[in-house]
Amino acid sequence: MIRESRIAWAAAAALTLLATAPASAQNVEDVLGRYTGGNADGFLQPLADVLGASLGSGWARSADIQPGLHIRLSAIAAGAPISDNARTFMGTTESFSPVTTIEAPTVFGSTETVAVSGQGGTTYRFPGGIDATLMGTVAPQLTVGSVAGTEAMVRWLSIDIDEDFGSVSLLGLGVLHDIDQYLGQSLPVELAAGVYWQSFDIGDVVQSSTISAMVHASKSFNVLTVFGGLGYETSSTDISYTPEGETTVIDVSLDGANSIRATGGVALRLFVVGVFADYTIASQNTFTLGLELGR
Repeated sequence: MIRESRIAWAAAAALTLLATAPASAQNVEDVLGRYTGGNADGFLQPLADVLGASLGSGWARSADIQPGLHIRLSAIAAGAPISDNARTFMGTTESFSPVTTIEAPTVFGSTETVAVSGQGGTTYRFPGGIDATLMGTVAPQLTVGSVAGTEAMVRWLSIDIDEDFGSVSLLGLGVLHDIDQYLGQSLPVELAAGVYWQSFDIGDVVQSSTISAMVHASKSFNVLTVFGGLGYETSSTDISYTPEGETTVIDVSLDGANSIRATGGVALRLFVVGVFADYTIASQNTFTLGLELGR
C-alpha cells in the first residue's frame, strides 16, 4: 500500500484548488494512485463530481446584454463543499480472504487507513484520503460584447507549480445571447441563454472537461442585480497514473454527478467595479464568488 501522509494540495489551493486539508509534500499521482483495481472508481468519483460542478459555475451574473463594445475582466472562484457521503465509499478487499466490503475513505476522506483482518493473520488496508471539506477552481474570465445581443467569454490559466504537483492548465469558452429581444414585449426580467465549455488539466494525471447550457434571468435595482438560472450540464474526468512500485499505467474515466442545475445569486456594481456571489443546487452543490472590472 502507498503511504498515507497528506499531500501539498493546500499550497496549490491558493492558485487553482481550494481544500481545507493541512498538507505535507507528496506527489499528486501518488495520492490518486492509491488503488490499482476495482476500488479506484469509488475512491476517485467525488473528485470527478467536484471538478465537473466547479468548472460549470460562475459564467454569467446578468441576463441584461448591453449593445455596443464592452469588456469585462473577472476573477472567479468556484467552491464545492464536500459532503459526508462524498468522504466514504463501500470498498471491497481484493486478492484477499475472506472477501470483505467495508466503508472506506474516498480521496476527500479521512487520512486514516481502514484495516481488515483476514485468514492467517493477514491484514488488508484501505488507504486514507486528504481530509478535505472544500474544493474547487479559480479562474480569470474575459467577457467581450456585444454583437447581435451576444457576448463571448474566455477563461485561460496555465501555471507550473512544482515538481510534485506539476502544471495546471485551464481553458474555457462561452457565449451568452439575449433572448428577450425576440419576444416583442416588456418583461419583468431580462432573459438570456448561454452555452459554456471548459477543460482543466493537472499535468498528465488529471484531464477534466464540462459542457453546460443555461437559461439566465436577472433583474437590476440601481447598483444591485438579482440573477438566477436553470440549466443542464455534463462532465467527464480522466485520471491516469502509475501506482507506486508498479509499471502498469492505470486509466480511470468517470462522469460527474451533476445534470440539472439551478443557480441564484446577487451582484453589486459601482461604476466599473463589481462583486458577485451565487449558489448552485445540484447533485453536487457549488458556490461562486467573484470580482469584476469593466462594463
